[in-house]
Formats: sequence, structure tokens, C-alpha cells
Amino acid sequence: LASAESWDFVFPPAPYAADGSRVMQLEGRCRSPLALLVRPDEGNLVRLLPGVSQAERLALIEEALSSGAADANYPRWYWSSPGAHACFEGDVEALSLLHRFGLNLEQKVEWLLQPSPSFTYAHAAAFNGNANVLTFMRQRVRPSVFLAADGDGSNPLHTLMESSRNLQ
Repeated sequence: LASAESWDFVFPPAPYAADGSRVMQLEGRCRSPLALLVRPDEGNLVRLLPGVSQAERLALIEEALSSGAADANYPRWYWSSPGAHACFEGDVEALSLLHRFGLNLEQKVEWLLQPSPSFTYAHAAAFNGNANVLTFMRQRVRPSVFLAADGDGSNPLHTLMESSRNLQ
């Protein structure tokens, strides 16, 4: 962070080797460095920060944001943004930190094959049943965010009922 280089770029997916296999140690998961810090351990993917505590991870996020190396809203319309990942993960601490550094909680992003960026962070939280994130957002966004339809015509409640396997 001391070099003052921008973190506002997206790593490409893992390249293919000559034998057709993927070079997974070069996998960037199509995310920015900040998004990788926000959600380093996703489902069946290899853990990226083993041995790093939640407090250490949050301190790294705060340093990246406070130094100006990373923008909490970058990339704006891409589903793999730091804000979306905090909502998918149910990480209110990271979401609160991003919001403190200017994250637009009402941002709409592209999602799957939907025709326009209309998937909200409320949809992302509902997708994985993260009521804690929805509660956090409730005090910080306009009520219309919870009624907004995504590209499939679903509001966050529809997304919760269609996609979530558990409500936390």
C-alpha cells in the first residue's frame, strides 16, 4: 500500500496451460484485490488467506481504503464487487467498513444473464439468506431498495424465497 499503486483493477481467471489444464495458482477469480480481501474464502474454492484472522483481514481492508489504494465502489456495475461479496457472504463488519469509506449501498450490479444492471446488494444478501445484512441495510437505504425488481422481475424477497437455502 505504501507504493500508492491503484487496486482498482480486476484479476483475470486462471490461464490454461499447454495441456489444457488450468493454472490455478494464478486464479484471480475475476475480482479486484479489495473484493478478494472482502471474500477470500468462497464455497468450494481454495482459501486465499489461511491463518489470517477476521480482525487482520478487516485491518487490511481499512488500510487499502484509507490509503486511497482501493475504491469501495470499484468496479461499479460488476457483480463481483466488494460490496456484493460482503452481502453474499453475510459479512456486516466488512460491509460497514466499506460503507464508512463511501460504498453506495443502493448500487445495482450486473447479475448472470439479466439484461441490465438491476441486481441490488439487497438481492445479493437475500440470495444467501443473510438477514443480518438486510437488517444493517434497512437503516441506511431507501425502502424502495427492498422493492426493486432485478432483471428477472424478482425483488429481494422473491430472491430469498427462490435461491436461499437458509435464512440466517
